[in-house]
Amino acid sequence: MIVCTEHGLFPVDAVHAELKHLANLASVVLNEHVNHDGLCTVCGCAFPCQPAVLAAHNVALL
Repeated sequence: MIVCTEHGLFPVDAVHAELKHLANLASVVLNEHVNHDGLCTVCGCAFPCQPAVLAAHNVALL
């Protein structure tokens, strides 16, 4: 997420909206990519899959 550019800072409301969007997206991913007998229900690969790990890391940062 970029909160500033060479032209200046983004408004705080825009940053809050982006964080809310990222939190919602992480929640969706974590609710969809769940463990089913050692496999991800969406990806079909070993659980935890990369999207689930990334989403968990993002939630931990919030």
